Amino acid sequence: MKPVTRRQIIHDYLQTLELLKSPVRIDWELPCSKRDIQRAIREELLENPASDIRDQLEVAYAETESFISVEEYELLSRFKETCSVAERLARSGTPGDILASSRLMERICGEKAVKVLERISQAMRRQLDSIRSLHMMAASIGLKNASPT
Repeated sequence: MKPVTRRQIIHDYLQTLELLKSPVRIDWELPCSKRDIQRAIREELLENPASDIRDQLEVAYAETESFISVEEYELLSRFKETCSVAERLARSGTPGDILASSRLMERICGEKAVKVLERISQAMRRQLDSIRSLHMMAASIGLKNASPT
């Protein structure tokens, strides 16, 4: 079997992002490992720092963090569904439904779900800063094709 090229990894990953519009995805939906995708994007940006798709690649690099484990994905899905049910109950306005809604909200794993979302957001921000600093470093040392932005 022939090895997968850097460009093929990037192409497959960008295609995956295009197909999966959700802000949070399951890591097994990736065409290969996060590490391989990140390495391919870093290498591409180092070799072609003035690429027409540099901004897209930088964002895609950060988006690798939005691919999470099945367990975390299920936790977020349950949290979202439970919030929707609780909201519908509370909208009815009947005292029994309002009480049921508040009890339901007490039982859900809201704190865990929020922590997962915060972790994803912080990790994406760190990854974006990291990949953008790579470009700035390439421009500052005068690598071929690098242009400061």
